[in-house]
Amino acid sequence: MRRKSSVMIGRDACLKSLVHHYEHLDADRPRFLLIRGEAGIGKSRLLGEFLDIAERREGILLQGDCLSLRLFGGPFAPLIQALRHPVVRSGTAHRRARIAQDLRTLTEALSSLGAPAPAASRPSAAQIAEQVLSTLARISHDAPVVLAIEDIHWADAATRELIQFLHHNLQRARVLLVLTDRTDEPSPQPTHLHLVAELVRAGAEIIELESLEADDIRLLLASRGGGEVADDVAREIHRRSGGNPLYCEFLQDAWSTGEVLPNTLKDLLLARTSRVSARARTLLELLAVVGHPASEGMLAALWEGGALGPALREAVAAKLLASRDGGYRFRHSLISEALLDELLPGDLARLHRRVAETLTTRSALADDTGHLFALRIANHWYAAGEKATALRTAVHAALLIDVSSPADALRLYERALNLSGHLREWPVPSTCRAEVLRRAAESAFSSGDVVKARTLVHQALGEIAAGRPGAPSRALLYEHLGRYLEGSNGQDSGQECRECYERALSELAASDSPRTWARVLCSCGLSRVTTGCAADGMGLLSRARTIAARSEDPHLQAIVDMNLAEATSCVRELETSIKYARNARDAAFRIDCADVALRTYFVEARAAYLVSGRLADSIRIRWEGLRFADRHGQAYSGGTMLRLALVEDLIEAGGWGEAAGLTLDRLPSNPKSILETEEHLVSCFLAAHRGHPVARERVPELQRLLPVDNLVHETYFLSLLVPVASALGHQQALEELSDRVLELAAHPLPSLGGGLFLVHALAAVIEAHGDRADGEGGCGHGVPRLLDVAEETYARARTSVAAEVELTDGVIEVARAQAERHRGVHRAEHWSRACEVFRRTGARARLAPALLGQGRALLTQHAEHRRAHRLLEAAHGLAAKMGAEPLCRRIANVAEHAAPGQGETAPHPADLTPRQAEVLRLIAHGRTDREIAEELTISTRTANSHVAHILERLGARNRSEAALRYHQTHQAAPEPGTRAVDA
Repeated sequence: MRRKSSVMIGRDACLKSLVHHYEHLDADRPRFLLIRGEAGIGKSRLLGEFLDIAERREGILLQGDCLSLRLFGGPFAPLIQALRHPVVRSGTAHRRARIAQDLRTLTEALSSLGAPAPAASRPSAAQIAEQVLSTLARISHDAPVVLAIEDIHWADAATRELIQFLHHNLQRARVLLVLTDRTDEPSPQPTHLHLVAELVRAGAEIIELESLEADDIRLLLASRGGGEVADDVAREIHRRSGGNPLYCEFLQDAWSTGEVLPNTLKDLLLARTSRVSARARTLLELLAVVGHPASEGMLAALWEGGALGPALREAVAAKLLASRDGGYRFRHSLISEALLDELLPGDLARLHRRVAETLTTRSALADDTGHLFALRIANHWYAAGEKATALRTAVHAALLIDVSSPADALRLYERALNLSGHLREWPVPSTCRAEVLRRAAESAFSSGDVVKARTLVHQALGEIAAGRPGAPSRALLYEHLGRYLEGSNGQDSGQECRECYERALSELAASDSPRTWARVLCSCGLSRVTTGCAADGMGLLSRARTIAARSEDPHLQAIVDMNLAEATSCVRELETSIKYARNARDAAFRIDCADVALRTYFVEARAAYLVSGRLADSIRIRWEGLRFADRHGQAYSGGTMLRLALVEDLIEAGGWGEAAGLTLDRLPSNPKSILETEEHLVSCFLAAHRGHPVARERVPELQRLLPVDNLVHETYFLSLLVPVASALGHQQALEELSDRVLELAAHPLPSLGGGLFLVHALAAVIEAHGDRADGEGGCGHGVPRLLDVAEETYARARTSVAAEVELTDGVIEVARAQAERHRGVHRAEHWSRACEVFRRTGARARLAPALLGQGRALLTQHAEHRRAHRLLEAAHGLAAKMGAEPLCRRIANVAEHAAPGQGETAPHPADLTPRQAEVLRLIAHGRTDREIAEELTISTRTANSHVAHILERLGARNRSEAALRYHQTHQAAPEPGTRAVDA
């Protein structure tokens, strides 16, 4: 795959670290390494030496380079390069064939990015990332995988996001991801600095390459031939180079020829290039402009000076060029950069024009995939100063990548728009400037820049002229504006959003396409439904369905039915909502449109729950959807919303172990989306309630993530964050969160379940203050006032649920009980009704503390002590199964006042044998007999016997009572091996 690395001095420890990580890869822990240092310090040399070692062992090696930002390499360029020349060293021929097939499938998916196909059928960046993830995990089962990406300081947006995605999501795979990064890049991109900071924060190992010491420099110079180097020469070279190996080598070459030593590395490199002939220098300049490793055929097509061979051989002999993977490239990118800096603007433009013309007329010479080839041509025409051609090629390239890499597409669209200001006429006959503005707005919105997206749409509206060919529909542009405003928390954003949708409806024209008509009708119709004009909204959606049916477009039909499913859910036609969701899914299956299909599972699960009130119905549908997402390579991209909704259901149902298994181990420090924010909050909620260490400082960090631009999500986030702040005793945060909950309650209820979440958030605030009824902290808001607001919100929100019994019915009963407790009233009626609701809905996570509340209330009645004891046992059993250690301790503390009988002295767990005590500890943590047997390496029968003897010795009627005894006498600690939430 690669030439043998030159001798390497002073990097033994770094090389041993790389080899150690490779040799100790295991299926449960992928590893991420970042090699950092200044240009010329030896990053590529170290990586090359490691890859040479790895190549001699069993494994799969993939290596790619990022291209200089001057050339804008394009989405996934280093990955595409790595897949062209993989090295597979694996046992059997069958295994090698299987690996090769997996890599070919991934290569074909990347090649399809530039295919001339509708945007809906091209894979998105998230889908590509998902496929890379699954491919790496799959082939790593056959052999360890090394994926090396060099020069990530030049990485394109899609590659940066892929690296972050792999770092956060790659699990249970024998994969070593090695990255190199230049620390002295003159103008580092903010996105690159964020990537490095994120990798460091999340635990990637950093290998910092420092300057070589004087003794190492002496060895390096001697190893290059010519024997020992005089001490004074070695010292002077070390002084001038600062210990930079590349600088040292070039200084030694200059010294040996008696030249005057330049003061900078750039001058030294240029001096080196000036020693070759004019023909070789011209070849070097040409290759620097090409920017990519170029084949001899490509160079011959560009060459205008007779025979190419002599100039090529001279450049290689001068150690300026090297051959790799069938092409020629510079020995170091610094040589290319120095040459480009020295070229006069006119010469540079002339060479770029020659490359652009050659690639345009002889495309077979390029080995790039469609979208990378289009990007190369666009960049060369831009650098050549050919404004009209540069604009046309930029638009063409952007159209190919606006799905796979919207951030890179936005850069190209903006380039085209800037170029149009220098032209008297728009040079693209198939479209117009307004349409490019619209597409740029969509790319900006997909990239997360909503402000820029809105600005671009307003510019497009100002550009439209009547009858201009290629101009976008005004109706479509207003629909875009409404969508960009949707869910925003701005004071007037909701009203502005509705006005945009209404304006879009009024702007519809007969000349608009069926897709535009359906899209506008759906958006406006759903907007009317969610703002109380249900009849009008459903009428618009029905018109959209008629248009979709006439169009015979299954993708359009799926989208319309999806909108109808959401709308009918809003108006409590829940069975109809389920029917439309299934219709949309069937249509999506026919055209293999996984993203729409995944959305249908989400909507159907919500409607099914609102019909029955049983969490099990929602969990079943969401598990089905998540399995579909996994089969279609969207478990972490399109399936993220569905996965987090399932986590939410599992938390309520008490399946905390399953829920924790579905959350990510490594989370980004600065969430860029609502879903990443939700992942943070869910992880902290589970950790705090399972007794895992969570730093109190995390609460203010999480507070800063609020408010989000979606009221439904914010109310849900508050219902998670309030209990976390309470569990960690963060009183200031609790007061601030209470303010926000009350602020939201004063406004119209957010749609589609947001009102129910708001009740949960209010109840969580009341519960937090109720738990401080004994004076552990003040309450800035009176609990009676909080309960009044909760009751009013509950009355409004409950009308959206058709089920006879719904989870929120129990939540409001708990709030009423906590309010009474805060007043010093201890009655069991509200707790009892809450327990009944939670039993019927399957909300075991809420049932356990409700049983505790009921038992605690009954302790105030002497005649009910035995009943209280049974309730506390049941509560403890549920809490232990969930792994809710803090709750177990609270129940145990209360149970100390619930004596099983007058004058009785219960046996103490300390009287057990050491082995019985160990088994009792595992019982208290919710382990089954089989799990106890596996953990203690004993037979299941022996575990059964131990459990029976423990129950007999303690006089316990069942496992729950035995576990309760354990927690009464032990200060339980978090389970060994449990992971903490990153502080």
